[in-house]
Amino acid sequence: MNYYHYYYNYFDNYDYYFYYFYFFYYIFYYYYYYYYYYYYYYYYYYYYYYYYYYYNYYYYYYYYYYFYYYFYYYYYFYYYYYYYYYYYYYYYYNYYFYYFYYYYYYYYNFYYYYYYHYNYFDYYDYYDYYYYYYYYYYYYYYYYYYYYYYYH
Repeated sequence: MNYYHYYYNYFDNYDYYFYYFYFFYYIFYYYYYYYYYYYYYYYYYYYYYYYYYYYNYYYYYYYYYYFYYYFYYYYYFYYYYYYYYYYYYYYYYNYYFYYFYYYYYYYYNFYYYYYYHYNYFDYYDYYDYYYYYYYYYYYYYYYYYYYYYYYH
């Protein structure tokens, strides 16, 4: 009995340590398994969101400069057309100013010669009348075609 008792007792002790060893083996195995599994997904999501926000950062950066240049060129053309029409109306005003000036010049000379020379120089007055009449239309058409071809 002693022999058998010793024999079975020996294997019981062996099994005891065997299962004890495997118990801790699986504990550490699963511990490290879930540990690395956890950190793997942790870094995975970490870099995922990192590049996600990194992408959005450049996305908004891109749109910032897009709208920046958009408004830049918008105001550039706005002021371009503003000054364009400014000078257009400036020369338009000058055109009518010269028109008025020659119109005034024509009537001034006309009445001047009419009232001061008519009774003394009928013939020359008649001549001067058509002479200034001719120059009036000459300057009128000259400035008309000048501004027309220059600004169209």
